[in-house]
Amino acid sequence: MFTVSENYRAAIAASSRTERLTGTLQPPGGAAIALDDSVVQAGSLAIENQCLNGEELAFGAVYAGQLTLRLRTDADRYALYGGQITLRWALRLADGSWEEIPLGVYTVTEAVRRGDWVDLTALDCLTRFDGAFDGKAVSGTPFAIITYLCEKAGVPLANTEAEIAALPNGGTVFDLDNNLGTLSTWRDALAAAAEILGCFATADRGGGLRLAPFAAAARGPAATLAASRRFTTEVQDAETFYTRLAVAAGSDGAELLYSQAHTVRELGIVFKHGVRPCHALAGLILAVGHAGHSRAPGLGAAGSVGQVHLVAVKLGQELDIGRLAAA
Repeated sequence: MFTVSENYRAAIAASSRTERLTGTLQPPGGAAIALDDSVVQAGSLAIENQCLNGEELAFGAVYAGQLTLRLRTDADRYALYGGQITLRWALRLADGSWEEIPLGVYTVTEAVRRGDWVDLTALDCLTRFDGAFDGKAVSGTPFAIITYLCEKAGVPLANTEAEIAALPNGGTVFDLDNNLGTLSTWRDALAAAAEILGCFATADRGGGLRLAPFAAAARGPAATLAASRRFTTEVQDAETFYTRLAVAAGSDGAELLYSQAHTVRELGIVFKHGVRPCHALAGLILAVGHAGHSRAPGLGAAGSVGQVHLVAVKLGQELDIGRLAAA
């Protein structure tokens, strides 16, 4: 999430606007290449990101964002591999000044030349967690464990210790190990930590790792998008509500079902969970009303989550994944 001024909000809502793209491409060991509208082909820039690993709404997603663009350059395309792309988008305000918002930091993974142009594909910092997990057991609070994972991957942590502590299970001490043989990469370990916090992991606009909850109640809605604020919108005639908690525990996959039969408010999510590296099995049993000393993601992490299938293009607001309300 990032913030903008009231002047920006007024300019983005106007019937016409003036915008510009700026940034840099820093190849490994080479001179920086300036990026702007004169060298980036119009309409070629696209950024894709998501907070789910698939179609299921589940905790612990660690999805790397992807950037693609077409760049006019005579640079050797092979020299661009591993280069760091930093982009900013700016809007001209009513007083003639410019206000910039960051678009993120990405590392080039593919460069294909087509005449005078090079098609670039770049991924954000979450790909650095794809290194092989060293198998070392780690004990501590989620903040300590995630900090350790970030140090191993060479990625800064965007969350503060207070932010992590405020999440479900944020103050509980866990053991992260690979006794179950389920951790092959640092990304797997990060997914386990994010899952126990009831969060997803994503890269923030500054190139750091951020753990973020789904529940709107935890952060508040970023904006309400009325019809007049949307450039292109497609809404399917379907709405999904989740009314039970399904916990898959043990090698036989048997499910323990929990529903809030004596409350008016519905649970808000379907949650299927097996044995995880953060020793969460006892916590899962606790979540369905049995004894235990660990923790599973609390109901607060799942509350306020519904699903209306929405596709929106060019939303003119300071929105990030996991923060969308439509009216």
